[in-house]
Amino acid sequence: MIRKILLFVFLAFTIIWFATAYTIKNNVVSLIKNSGSDNRKISYNAIKFSGYPFNWKITITDPKVKLIDHVNSKEFTCENIILNIAFSTKRAALNFGPFIKEVDNYGDKTFTYDVRSNDDIKGIGKFNKPLYKISKDDNLKEILKSMQLNNKALSIFNDNKEVVQINDLALLIKKQNLASEENISLFFSMNYYSEKDILNFKNANLDIAASLKFAEDEEDSAILQNFNIERFIFTCDNDSKVNLNGALQFFANKLPKGKLYFELENYNSIVDKLLPNNIIFSKKIIKTIIAKAINKASDEQLNTDQNDANSAYNNIAKAKFDIEFSDKGINIGSINLLELKLGKHKEDQNTENNPN
Repeated sequence: MIRKILLFVFLAFTIIWFATAYTIKNNVVSLIKNSGSDNRKISYNAIKFSGYPFNWKITITDPKVKLIDHVNSKEFTCENIILNIAFSTKRAALNFGPFIKEVDNYGDKTFTYDVRSNDDIKGIGKFNKPLYKISKDDNLKEILKSMQLNNKALSIFNDNKEVVQINDLALLIKKQNLASEENISLFFSMNYYSEKDILNFKNANLDIAASLKFAEDEEDSAILQNFNIERFIFTCDNDSKVNLNGALQFFANKLPKGKLYFELENYNSIVDKLLPNNIIFSKKIIKTIIAKAINKASDEQLNTDQNDANSAYNNIAKAKFDIEFSDKGINIGSINLLELKLGKHKEDQNTENNPN
């Protein structure tokens, strides 16, 4: 009698296990299918469910994600993605294997990068509902509650040559979906090193803590409403630093409102390294505006020659100033950029953007 009861329990458990496994597998297939769009293509070769009885595992072979932007695209692939699913099915440990391949297409130019790690690239995903309760219309964006990635050492290769090292990578994204809005918290930090100086600096550290609030418009599109920067700390080449915090509110067809607080160390070098040459103002003008904003330069300095301007902002070790956005325009300190008269620097701007 006891044997029959045990056999019945075993058979019942096995039937329930396979039924649950079948449901979860189909739900994952549905999630992937619903998460694609015209600008985002997701594909794979096969999906397999294993791990009887208590080690539930989903293996997605040859996964591919392609992001399309007009004529440009980025494609990410790896050998397998393995999801080790917790018993509640609201949490999964992710394993992407030891490398991820990225192919960037810019018109007729193609660049291939390999992201490699001595250990498997791993993460953790949490969902706001159990995987066995997912509806046929759900997608990853709707059910994903948080995503976490951590890796001690990554190397990025191009044509089998190492171009970048990323150490101590930590990424955490948290989401909260409300009736008509979505709140996202972002935490990101890493150490960067490149012998080739491909970004105008060889080493850098980045630490970000920020939150974003999105609301739906009449067409159910996500519109950014609030952007709060709790912490943005960027250092490069051990001699330059950006420390930023503040908050902005965004409105349709209007300038945003809010204030950003900056603290720059060796900002002359920061402007040279981080800003491109073809922006609205030349680097020379930006440096002089910062010097005026921190009350270290006179009102006439926008009309000084290059050597005088350099002497003004080169003597400032740490620049503290704020950028305020309002209905009156954009102010850096007491300078309103919309009312700024460039004078002689307008000619310098044209010369810098058109050297020939």
